[in-house]
Amino acid sequence: MAPPVMLFDLYTYKPPAEFKADQDEIARMWRDTGRYHEDDIRFMERVFANSGLSPSATHLPPTLNPRFVGGCPRTDMEAAREECGMAVCGAVEGLLRKTGLRPADIDILVTSCSAFCPTPSIASMVVNKFGMREDVQAYHLGGMGCANGVVGVNLVADLLKARPNCLAVFVTTETLTPTYYAGRDRHRLLGLLLFRMGGAAVALTNRPSLRARAKYVLQHRVRVHTGQGDDSYRAIHFDEDEEGHLGMYLGKNVCKEASRALGLAMTQIAPRILTWRQLFAIAADAAQRRARKLLAPKTAAKPKPATGPHQQHQQHHKSGGGGGGGGRGEARQPAEEGASDTSVSGRSDSIIISSSGSSSSGRHHSPYSSSSSTASGGSCGAAAAAAAAAAASGGSRPGTDATGSGNGNGSGNGNGSGNGKDSQRAPYRPSLQQSTIRHFILHAGGARVLSDLGSALQLDASRMAPSRDTLWEYGNVSSSTTWYTLAHVESLGGVRRGERVLQVGVGSGIKCGVNVWKALRDIHDVHDAWAHRVITDMPPAGGAAAATASAAAGRAAISAPGRPAAAVAAAAASRDELAAECGMDPAALQCLVAVVTVAAVATALLLHVLLPALHRAQA
Repeated sequence: MAPPVMLFDLYTYKPPAEFKADQDEIARMWRDTGRYHEDDIRFMERVFANSGLSPSATHLPPTLNPRFVGGCPRTDMEAAREECGMAVCGAVEGLLRKTGLRPADIDILVTSCSAFCPTPSIASMVVNKFGMREDVQAYHLGGMGCANGVVGVNLVADLLKARPNCLAVFVTTETLTPTYYAGRDRHRLLGLLLFRMGGAAVALTNRPSLRARAKYVLQHRVRVHTGQGDDSYRAIHFDEDEEGHLGMYLGKNVCKEASRALGLAMTQIAPRILTWRQLFAIAADAAQRRARKLLAPKTAAKPKPATGPHQQHQQHHKSGGGGGGGGRGEARQPAEEGASDTSVSGRSDSIIISSSGSSSSGRHHSPYSSSSSTASGGSCGAAAAAAAAAAASGGSRPGTDATGSGNGNGSGNGNGSGNGKDSQRAPYRPSLQQSTIRHFILHAGGARVLSDLGSALQLDASRMAPSRDTLWEYGNVSSSTTWYTLAHVESLGGVRRGERVLQVGVGSGIKCGVNVWKALRDIHDVHDAWAHRVITDMPPAGGAAAATASAAAGRAAISAPGRPAAAVAAAAASRDELAAECGMDPAALQCLVAVVTVAAVATALLLHVLLPALHRAQA
């Protein structure tokens, strides 16, 4: 068996303080120079106000920052190479300084940047800057989008699997200089507001000698690509507008396509991260729903066969054919298949930030599809999470609506009698907060997306805080975003040995990646990117252990609301402490306890049956 892939350490680049961008100053520059029309400026101000980014804390490179270039941004090749060198080489230099590694120790180098792809490559830039070995395997990945910070781990892991006892460095960034947009297409103006400067360098290894110092082991990795369809493939692309201005295009269907990819990925990963209790509840719910459907009485009378064309036409409408309303016992087929979609008309500032479609028609195209959201005006995150939970529970099969009732024998939209009240009950949705995952590293695409995603996944504010803080202080740093969030978790809360971390990324293609990491030791590492927050946000006495015990108490309080808070906190802390001492994952310990409990109950029942028989035999 191949040695496991471990995350040795990571470093997130913090740009200099003078690179911070003041959004009010930028808007004044736009007006003073007349670069954009007034209505376009107002549109961008509305979008930015709801974006979740700080108006003064995020960073822009000096090639675009008005503090350095005023109203004349530099977008030439040399300017792009200058920005890229600062972020990429700054991240690698910080990683080497932090870990004590030497450039000669690196066997594999993989760099990633979507829009900027120079010759020589960015990987060659790093090799030249640090004087790496002649036999280093260096690769560059271009055009992979925001998801590649997560998806790229698949490639690095495969390279390490082919080469035992090696060290790989994975570098992610997005160079903003060549993506600067000077036109009026509002699909492309969003990039000026959401994307910011940043970069990350991650050391991955399969060397057994480094296991004692490594932070995490990669347990699961899932990758989904939905680019087979033109809608998904064209949702995000970098090209020229009608006036010849280059810009990153974000289509109005981005949310829908990203939701579908995320739903597929979460459905695949769910059985690997849910607790045994949740898996049993899913199976029990599916069995109960199946039993109710099979045993329910047939309440709808079968229509008499039609004898003529006129009667056949009338019978066709009574049975719900042709998109009309059906009888009480028949399924009502929707007149049109609507899906929550982003709007580019009317309130055009709702692109990406929010959705304007009404609730879905009630039909899923497949058990894993999330293109029909159940919430009116829901964002892509909510739609994906709802679809993932429904697919994981087995409640949404082809031809069923959002309420779980069949559209053949039940009430397709929840209005007919069908199988009664039970058939209309929503399927069981496991809460990821109660799963084996303790830390959630979500790609922060916007404030509304994070809100809906957290609500759909049933995550509380503490689980969402790292992603929200990353968006606020660093913006959308593309493929590096999730690494900034992981650095936030390690700096401000800490990770205990045995805890699992869920890393989720979505990007152009459309691609979605999900990685599950397990901590090999207690981690409380103050990163340079978050050192300024540690002074005011230091965890309570006891460091990471106390912070994690407090979080465990909160989780247990949600699952056992009737128990006293003190007892819940003590039980949760005791369980996690025992798991850490035994070197076991809390989920594995919970499974062991469940098995022992079942065995004890079975033994008691067996004795209850056998003892009277033995007494009678002796008598």
